Amino acid sequence: MNRRSFEIDRRGVGRYHPCMLRVYCDFNELSEDGLYWLLFYNQRALADVVADLGLREGDRVLLYQDVDDFEVEASLHLNRSSLFFPSMRLGASPDWTTRREIQGPQGGATGPC
Repeated sequence: MNRRSFEIDRRGVGRYHPCMLRVYCDFNELSEDGLYWLLFYNQRALADVVADLGLREGDRVLLYQDVDDFEVEASLHLNRSSLFFPSMRLGASPDWTTRREIQGPQGGATGPC
């Protein structure tokens, strides 16, 4: 699959960061080293499309769980593994000082369901 086959949906982030990818995160799934690892973009595991999107270690993304709750900036960490979460290949560490409440539905990437 080539990189052009993915269109990065940036709706809902233009007010703050027009070039930052918006990623669904299950904030209930935290690894032992403090990384959130259950991440999705356009209903696909982010770990499966990281190369197609050109993402690299340390890239910043916006994490959200519910479209009308909050979003937070995070750094990506690639090629990770976890004793307790064996499917973990990628994690994100949020910068909680950047947390923003979202007013109403923002669109953007959808969760895994």
